[in-house]
Amino acid sequence: MRLKTLEIFGFKSFADRTVVNFDQGVTCVVGPNGCGKSNISDSIRWVLGERSAKLLRGSKMEDVIFNGTDYRKSVSVAEVSLTIDNADKGLPIDYHEVTLTRKLYRSGESEYYINKTLCRLKDIQDLILDTGIGSSSYSMIEQGRIDYILNANADERRFLIEEAAGISKYKLKKEEALRKLERSEQNRLRLNDIISEVQKNIQYAERQARRAERYKEVFQELKTLELKKAFYDLSVLHDKKNEIGGGQSQYKIKLQSLEENLRALKTKQEQASLELGNILERFSKTESERYEIKARLEQAKQRLSFNGEKKSEIVNRVNHIAIELDDLQKRSAQNTRDTQLKEGEIELLAGQKSRIHESYDNAKNTLTLIEGRLRESKAELETIKIESLETAARTSKIRNEHHRLSVLFETNSSQRKKSESGASRIRKEADEWASKQSHCLTALRELEQNQAALSSKKSDIEKALSGQDDACKMLRHQRDSLALQTRQIETRLTMLREIDGNATVEFDSLTQEFGKINRSLLQRIGDLITIKPGYEWAVEAALEDRVRCLVAEDVQTAREVLSWACDRKTASLSMLINAYGGAPESLVQYPQPSAPHIDCALTDVIVIRTNYERLLEPLFLNTYVLKAADIDALTNDILPFAFRYRFLARNGLVLGFNQQIHMVNVSTGSTQESQIFQRRADLQRLEHEHQYHLKETAEKNNALDVAEKELSELRNQFRQIDSDLLDLLIQKESYDSLRKGMEDRLGGFQRELELIFVETHEMEEEQEQSRNSLAALEKQMADSESEEVLLRDRQSRILRAVEAHDQQRETALHDFANIKAQYDSIETRAALLHDAVTVLRENISRDTARATALADEQAGLIERNGQIEIDNAALHDMISDHESGYVASESVLAQIKQEKDGTEKRLSDILIEIEEQLTSRRALEEELHHFEKQTMDLGYQENLIRERLTQTYRMNLSDHRAEDYAFSADETADLATARIRELREKVEKIGTVNLLAIEEYEELKTRYEFLMGQQRDLDEARDALLETIRKINKTTKTLFEETFKQVQTNFQVYYETLFQGGQAQLVLTDDTKPLESGIDVMVRPPGKKLTHITLLSGGEKALTAIALLFALFQIKPSPFSVLDEVDAPLDEANIDRFLKVLRNFLNVTQFIIVTHNRKTIAMGDSLYGVTMEEPGVSKIVSVKMEYESQEARNEASQAAAGQENLST
Repeated sequence: MRLKTLEIFGFKSFADRTVVNFDQGVTCVVGPNGCGKSNISDSIRWVLGERSAKLLRGSKMEDVIFNGTDYRKSVSVAEVSLTIDNADKGLPIDYHEVTLTRKLYRSGESEYYINKTLCRLKDIQDLILDTGIGSSSYSMIEQGRIDYILNANADERRFLIEEAAGISKYKLKKEEALRKLERSEQNRLRLNDIISEVQKNIQYAERQARRAERYKEVFQELKTLELKKAFYDLSVLHDKKNEIGGGQSQYKIKLQSLEENLRALKTKQEQASLELGNILERFSKTESERYEIKARLEQAKQRLSFNGEKKSEIVNRVNHIAIELDDLQKRSAQNTRDTQLKEGEIELLAGQKSRIHESYDNAKNTLTLIEGRLRESKAELETIKIESLETAARTSKIRNEHHRLSVLFETNSSQRKKSESGASRIRKEADEWASKQSHCLTALRELEQNQAALSSKKSDIEKALSGQDDACKMLRHQRDSLALQTRQIETRLTMLREIDGNATVEFDSLTQEFGKINRSLLQRIGDLITIKPGYEWAVEAALEDRVRCLVAEDVQTAREVLSWACDRKTASLSMLINAYGGAPESLVQYPQPSAPHIDCALTDVIVIRTNYERLLEPLFLNTYVLKAADIDALTNDILPFAFRYRFLARNGLVLGFNQQIHMVNVSTGSTQESQIFQRRADLQRLEHEHQYHLKETAEKNNALDVAEKELSELRNQFRQIDSDLLDLLIQKESYDSLRKGMEDRLGGFQRELELIFVETHEMEEEQEQSRNSLAALEKQMADSESEEVLLRDRQSRILRAVEAHDQQRETALHDFANIKAQYDSIETRAALLHDAVTVLRENISRDTARATALADEQAGLIERNGQIEIDNAALHDMISDHESGYVASESVLAQIKQEKDGTEKRLSDILIEIEEQLTSRRALEEELHHFEKQTMDLGYQENLIRERLTQTYRMNLSDHRAEDYAFSADETADLATARIRELREKVEKIGTVNLLAIEEYEELKTRYEFLMGQQRDLDEARDALLETIRKINKTTKTLFEETFKQVQTNFQVYYETLFQGGQAQLVLTDDTKPLESGIDVMVRPPGKKLTHITLLSGGEKALTAIALLFALFQIKPSPFSVLDEVDAPLDEANIDRFLKVLRNFLNVTQFIIVTHNRKTIAMGDSLYGVTMEEPGVSKIVSVKMEYESQEARNEASQAAAGQENLST
């Protein structure tokens, strides 16, 4: 079994999906600090089921999810998959490769997979259990794990031996067996309660079942009689229906004759109605003509009125048009005059425009000539300017070079002086720094002395701190043990109080429901007896079923309670009556027998309340408590005396009277309801123990507070010394850095002096060259300045000519602008005048068109007025004709109305005759309806019989034959009715019956038998679990002792190998209890005394822990092991010895080592580099190294060591 691959996604700094392949042998993981090397070992630990965020270097488990960087978003899930080669079936699963996967979401949800199949964390833990590869096993040694192994207390260190011995699975089995045993006990208690309840319910269910059987017999007889009676009643109803059908047919014949007479009368009615309809139609038509004539007459009168109004409007419009035409003629004449004036002004402006145009052309030609001369002068000026600029540039360049050389000469002179001054200053500073270096070395020696003193003081405080910490842990353990015992006592008290309270509640509910009884008249027997502690079981055994007995003060009280109990069918009730003064005279106290094993008389250990002695003492007379519990001894020695006496043994055996032998339940527990006296004694004892434990817990808390206060003071002192040591270390490093800086500074001073000498020589050479160049530049600068003067004179002359031409141009421009302005003004005025003439002509045209339209409208209005006059004359003739037609229509209407009245009288006579015939028909229909109603009543009675049987007996009569339910010769309807009434009374007396009671009784009976079987199974399971726990304890003790001895031997061997001598041993803190004892480590490095591991140096602690781990590996090698920088505290020699021992396990164990050491790296078969190309995101780079033999691997390690020593 070995690791094959590790796939990481979103875990800590591995934001991208990363796959790491592992080969046989050693795989080394390297990289700078903080790049994420240890995250690889953390991911292996996490996927194997680690649940502690602290061990994964986080505050909460969600911290393992990649949280993003400045350039990358966070992810929502962390996922790690570990593939294991299972070809050797090291894991108990039928796969050659097993892939374990764990996912964690930011919501806190986790998922676990085995070969991509969803599972639980427990499934993974069970799979790798006892394989040596668990998340907390010794195969996973990360940063800080070395210190944890050594600094852990003795109990915590024991886990390593158990892991190597393979005890973990046995411990889990034992814990599971204990949990099952506890659940089994709880199930037994619940089962006993259930059985007791079922026993009560069976009796009630049996009575209900018998009652249901009796009900079914009566009900079946009643059902049969009801069916017979129903078929008899139905036959009687059928005969009545036939009789009613004969009378109904006679009335139907009479009704048919009346219907024929009614049809003849309705024919006459229809003819009369038709004549009346024709008359009404004529009347309506004539009436419509009269209304139409009247409407046309009104319309003609309205139209005549409208024509009069229209004529008035026409006259008004004609007058308005005449006025408007007069205004248009006046406005048109004015527009014509304005048009003539504007046209004359336009002709005058045309002459002025011709004269000004000639002056405009002359001014334009003059301006063009002047501008040409100005351009020529400016071009010549630009040429002179360019020549002047070139000459000035040459002069400036020469002057700048001259200035540069002058400045350079002066600078060199000044720099030379400064260099000479700087050299003297540097020599002086060098002397000062040499003096400071001497003082720094003195301060370093003083700091080293102070550091040694503080280290010694820190060691003393560490010892005191360790002792005080152990004392605090011991006090906490004692306090927690007391708290656990207190909680157990409280739980026991609560349970006993609840049981006792239930018994009290039952008695209180009895007295409360039976309210007439005075509380003092009814007592419980347990309240009347006081028992010597330790003998409660004997009293309960003597009383047996009477332990819950009630005591009544008089017969009346007893009678009322018993009557009440009978009415409510109470399951069980026993009672003693104090009114008769106790037992009969025949019961006497005999002398104590001379039988062996007698402890005491039962009457000697009880006290009975006053006034109840005569009643209760006989229950305990001649009863003795035995010391022995052996059945053979009891039956042989005691049985001969068991005629007059009764003997009670602690095993529950009761002998006597009359040599009777039986067993009672006298278990030491007090959870049974019948164990009243034991329960009360336990309550008193537990309350006393509870108070004692509370007091002890308070004392332990006070002592723990004092111890923790002292521990806090020691820790403060320890932190203060740590802080002082850190300050000293910082000061020492500061002085050391200062010393190195001083040495570098003094060397710098020497190098500066040498550089100043070389620079001074170079500056002398540059000064000589500068003198020669300055002389040549002065001559060139004089020639250039003369040329500049000549060019400036020429430029001045041309500039004056340009100014003259410029002035002439300005004058010509002014003249041209004036002429241009006059020309533009004339053009603008002419355009405005043309626009005005156009507008005037448009107004004249529009007015002319309007006048024409008004004249046409005026002519049309005059013509329309004449038409209205003609229309009015026609309307007068029409009104006269319509008035004549209206009078003729009224006379025709009067004649038609007389005809209508006669026809209506004849129709009324016919309707009266029809009504008489209808009355006769209604009488016949009522008689027929009466027959139909009787028939319906009979049908209703028939349906009622059928529905009653359906609702009562859930049956349909059509499913039964009448001949099967006919009355026999000796049965009549009256006898059946009487029997039915009698059976119904019986059913009512039986009352409400649960027909399912029979099935319920059978179910309860079956359940009771099942529960008894379950009780037997639980008893057998409890015995089996106790035997399993015993075997596990025996097996784990043997395994632990054997493994402990082997680890001791191997630890000594590897310790001597790594330390080149010395002694090491593992010590049990408690030899008498090897299964619970812790383990201490005692070592003696070469040349030192035997000491505890806490007093070792860091390197010694690391080597000691490594020796212990290799000792465990020797006994039970892990298939693979992850070592995270375990070689960091080791020096070169110890690294060699560590690697030498490590090579012995390469054939059986696959190692993944996170390291910075070159020797360890050289030993690896594969090399993975972890980098952070992107800030905050880890990436993997792999290298595979192959060696021809083990010697080649060793040579590579030695070469790496030599290279490291050389670089150091």
